[in-house]
Amino acid sequence: MALRKLGLLLGFAAIVLAVVSSAAASSGNGGPAVIADSQLQALTAVEGGATVLQTTRTIPHWWGSTLDPSNGVTYGYNMVGADPNNCSGSACSVTIQADITPIIVNVGGLTFNGNDVLQATLDSPQFASNDYGTTPNATSSNFARGAGGALSQDDAGNALQLEDATMRAQFNKTGSSNYHLILNPHVLPAVTINVPSNQGTLLQSGRGVVFADINISWWSSHIQNLETQADPTHLPIYLTDNVLLHIGPNIFNCCVIG
Repeated sequence: MALRKLGLLLGFAAIVLAVVSSAAASSGNGGPAVIADSQLQALTAVEGGATVLQTTRTIPHWWGSTLDPSNGVTYGYNMVGADPNNCSGSACSVTIQADITPIIVNVGGLTFNGNDVLQATLDSPQFASNDYGTTPNATSSNFARGAGGALSQDDAGNALQLEDATMRAQFNKTGSSNYHLILNPHVLPAVTINVPSNQGTLLQSGRGVVFADINISWWSSHIQNLETQADPTHLPIYLTDNVLLHIGPNIFNCCVIG
């Protein structure tokens, strides 16, 4: 199971599901247009962001660089948490407050309430602690559930959040090490966003799931407005349920999972 680093978030990143073909069949009952699951392909997109400096007022972070022996290029990066190569004692354990704002979205006559997935989010590996010494299952190369096995053996028996376990394993700070990166969830009052008909609509997946499909530029402006009120020393999370985004005026140029 591959473990990936948590980079410093300076804007907001999103996973894009781009429609391979713009053709979509309209349902016979006049409901949302249907997009087959086979028409969706995962990509990535980024909105906003800024160059971070050591003096920037933001979440705790450090800068490092690594030489890629395959191409001889040295890559620099900003990482959340304490510098594992230079921290000592209690300074090696960093806790970041994650401010979760459920978003209630009204579009196309339906309501998509982020509160509906709030508890599942709090119970997810991002916030709940688990033993990552082994796993009963793992995703196979064809994205099916496969056999599990050993993970971070030196942390077996330690209850950790997923990102904490990831960082400890990658920096060889497992076992009795006091190195930690902990996310402390704090739920803020929900925010309601009403989407006009010229900025959002309803679509239906091939498996029958109806979801909101909103113009990414319009949506981004509203999220960025919320970010102006956020504490820059916290990690803001805007929680939605079945709300996806399209790029440009074509509603089938979809879908960004925001």
